[in-house]
Amino acid sequence: MPNNFDERCREIAGRFLVSAVIVDDEPSYPGAKQAGPLEEPSRADQPVDDENESGNHSGQSLDAGAITGSFSKYGLICGVVKPAREGDVDAAAIKRADLVVIDWQLHDDHGKRAMKLINSILDGDQGQRLRLIAVYTGKSEIEKIGREIVQSLAQNGYNFENDETDNPVTLSCGHSHIGIYAKLGTPLNPELEGRMVSEADLPDRLIDDFARMTAGLMPSIALVALTAVRENAHRVLDKFDGRLDAAFLTHRACLDVPDDSEQHMVAQIASELCAIMEEKVDRNPSARKDAIKSWIERFKGSGSIEFGGDSVSRQDVFDMLENGVAVSKPNSLSKSKAHSLLTAGFARDEDGRPEDLDLQLAWMTCFRAIDPPDKKLWLGTAVRRCEESAGAEFLLCMRPRCDSVRRTGRESFLFLPLVDPRQKTFQLVVRSSSNGPTYRQVSVETDMSRWKMIEFEPDPTAKAVVAQKEENGSAGYVFTDVCGKRYEWIGELKTEVAHSVGQTLGSTLSRIALDRSEWLRRSER
Repeated sequence: MPNNFDERCREIAGRFLVSAVIVDDEPSYPGAKQAGPLEEPSRADQPVDDENESGNHSGQSLDAGAITGSFSKYGLICGVVKPAREGDVDAAAIKRADLVVIDWQLHDDHGKRAMKLINSILDGDQGQRLRLIAVYTGKSEIEKIGREIVQSLAQNGYNFENDETDNPVTLSCGHSHIGIYAKLGTPLNPELEGRMVSEADLPDRLIDDFARMTAGLMPSIALVALTAVRENAHRVLDKFDGRLDAAFLTHRACLDVPDDSEQHMVAQIASELCAIMEEKVDRNPSARKDAIKSWIERFKGSGSIEFGGDSVSRQDVFDMLENGVAVSKPNSLSKSKAHSLLTAGFARDEDGRPEDLDLQLAWMTCFRAIDPPDKKLWLGTAVRRCEESAGAEFLLCMRPRCDSVRRTGRESFLFLPLVDPRQKTFQLVVRSSSNGPTYRQVSVETDMSRWKMIEFEPDPTAKAVVAQKEENGSAGYVFTDVCGKRYEWIGELKTEVAHSVGQTLGSTLSRIALDRSEWLRRSER
């Protein structure tokens, strides 16, 4: 694996990418023989000379053979869609592609259908997909196209911003990215000549763009793991085959709640996928010694790194990351205070506040990072009271999941307050709101006098208490109790974390009071 960090990220991104789709109204295949009845040739079908075959053909036509062949060299399957002169472009296959390339002029419509297609793709993603779209055009004023895209998308609520230069040719909005490239031979302003790319070189540039979108140690781990799932799905299907249907039906029939059987199998499938990902990451480490060294060289240079006012040599930093701070003990960094100093030293200016980074990662280890579509009230659901008089009051639902579904009438739910962090308590990090998340550290309050019992009416269809989207309010999804009080859904604990909180609560309740000598009790402190 290459030593340079950017090259590492590019190689990992290249392994992850699988498919690309090109939308162009004039795809051509220079040199290819065409069979069939004679027809009047279009501009895209005109014979090409040797110079054209090298890529210097019309600025509007697309050498589909060159671009698909280049994609195939990187192991990507590439399809070409030629839209009809009338009607919308069918976006079904396009939305599933990892990379999407769209010609700006589709039958001389001045970008209307290209813009409509981009909006359709983004609407389908709903901000939940990492998306790279490339506009590949023979039009000279690509910066003008960029401004048109920004203005059009803003009308639909997508606020794209320019990434690099004053010219809007690389645009980003959340997880979505749009790059504008010119076909070979297109006259451009001198400062934008680097945006002119031949068909054969376009796949290479797009893989570079995707690698920049996913650069980092954490994204590399995720991409390696997800690549393993893509490449090994057949291994899971081989184990969960149709011969087990009879055994599955037996399992379902014997359950007190038969509908739970599907989720039982989902848990088994998830376990197998987890094993596959662990195996892949172990065999192809993306965040170990060599990768960390290249990351340090890329972002921290060759000098020492400062942690809490103390400079630590680069070699000592490597030793600390290889062996742990407890073993290497660089300078005055101790195991007890390292966690409060290290992130500030490693963080880059564009990363944001180090404290926020620590809180966000801690939150991800406690809560589901991807919000569930149906936000139910059950064990592990965290809420925030919406009433201004309540201030920032956070609560954690402790009603078991099996007792929170298939409800037909009014039910009471147990909540534990989440209070300011205290030592020797079970601590979590919660989002302050689901809309514009900031993070805060809290302790789970186990004092029985502060517990809350709140009544809710279940949804008659879901037969569970389900949060409803609040369209006009400041909150996102809201539960409403029988008294009309509102509670914003702010997250759902991972199952094992929720059970750990339950175990802590059970341990607190199971304490046995003993009448012993006070001298002996104090001696145990």
